[in-house]
Amino acid sequence: ANEELRRAVLLVLANKQDLAGAMSAVEITQQLKLHQNKEHSWQIQPCSAVTGAGLFEGMDWVAHVLRKK
Repeated sequence: ANEELRRAVLLVLANKQDLAGAMSAVEITQQLKLHQNKEHSWQIQPCSAVTGAGLFEGMDWVAHVLRKK
């Protein structure tokens, strides 16, 4: 299990970006303390589950990063 975690990547889907008051990518990074994570690749992907905007880009990022590992 430890070996599997070393290859892990983290995709945060920041939903509801079409609504006023949604947290920005910077705010999410700060709240989740992602800037402290030096071991794993991570990405915050703004998206909207209603329209599907951003979902393809997020999955594409995961596939791209995992192909490089």
